[in-house]
Amino acid sequence: MEFLIHHHGRPIGPYSESEVRNRLLSGAIDPSDLAWHEGASTWAPLSTFPQFASASRPTFPQESSTPPSPVPPPSTFNPPSSPPLSSPSSILNPPSSPSLTAPPSPSSTLNPPSSSSSTSPAPPASSLPSPSSILNPPSSPSPPPPPPPSPLPVLDSKSVGPYTAATLQADERPLHKTTIHWIVLIVPILAAIFTLILIAPIALISSWKDQSWVWLLLVIPVAIITSAVLSVKTSELVITDRRVLIKVGFVRRQTFEMFISRIESVAVSQGMLGRFFNYGTVEIRGTGGSAESFANIVAPLQFRDAIQLVQSQAERR
Repeated sequence: MEFLIHHHGRPIGPYSESEVRNRLLSGAIDPSDLAWHEGASTWAPLSTFPQFASASRPTFPQESSTPPSPVPPPSTFNPPSSPPLSSPSSILNPPSSPSLTAPPSPSSTLNPPSSSSSTSPAPPASSLPSPSSILNPPSSPSPPPPPPPSPLPVLDSKSVGPYTAATLQADERPLHKTTIHWIVLIVPILAAIFTLILIAPIALISSWKDQSWVWLLLVIPVAIITSAVLSVKTSELVITDRRVLIKVGFVRRQTFEMFISRIESVAVSQGMLGRFFNYGTVEIRGTGGSAESFANIVAPLQFRDAIQLVQSQAERR
């Protein structure tokens, strides 16, 4: 059986019977301290528990069982008989007081009553703290609910491109991305074909004159097409929950970054072919009046709508 003990106004324990007995013998706790064990209806002093009665009494050597022989009084004086002497055990260990009907609250030892209220009755036992609340303290309040989910699905940071992945902050989330439309490859392809038409006859004539190095000029149309393809593949247009990140171009790079809160307007321009093939020009204007235009963007209307959706979500926070 384990015991909870109120010592000097604060609960300690729980302790087993042997631990309570050792603490009583060492003076760490007092027999007058209140104690409670599982199944008890109220707190009671330790001195009222039979198993601790011996631990709270000091031991004394036993007196001799043989009483001394009485001395005969003088024949000439007959003093009055004195009342019988009390036994040493009754003097050292007076009878215990009757059991407490309502033990005082442990807090009364920390805040003693004033002289004017010294005659007031002891507080009821119901004012003592519940032992279950000491053994099982209330849990900490639950954390606040998480913020509302983003209106757009969060993208994987590895799928947005190396430039954006290196620029993202620790708690920044990419929400939308697009790229440059393939329509931009038409002009480089036509230029490469025209260059090939010019170089091929010159290379044939030069090969008849043992000038085969002219065939190296075929690298020019190949470089034109390769540069255009890389420019499309490496372009990154990403909207996060904080910024708009744009990087276009391979040989000649153009980068743009602006916080969502600083964007004042987003304009979209589409011609007939743009509406048919779903591409166009996006112009982003900041609060300071500066504007940046990016042409031939895939799905420009969805790009604009994503910016406005993130802006409205940020304003509600």
